[in-house]
Amino acid sequence: MTPHNNSKLKIAMSKIHKPEKSVHDDSDSMHSKQATFQNYVINELESGTMEVFEDGVKQVVVKPILRKLAGLLSISTFNSKGNPYNTRQLERSSFEN
Repeated sequence: MTPHNNSKLKIAMSKIHKPEKSVHDDSDSMHSKQATFQNYVINELESGTMEVFEDGVKQVVVKPILRKLAGLLSISTFNSKGNPYNTRQLERSSFEN
């Protein structure tokens, strides 16, 4: 980050956004749970991290996919206080149903 006017800091987008970045390889991690629906395979790793494969291709961003699948399966995407579930909460509710 570099100093900017009004005592604020700025950072170049190129430092935080890397579209050419490859998908993280979790192939050596153990799956604790797995679910399949239509052309999707959803894995929960031992670490709690979620991975989603669509037609065999690992998806970089999984939350929108989990929300879409929850809607198709009539699974709520909100907790009892009306707040949206995060990725791990979405996964837990999907595996419980």
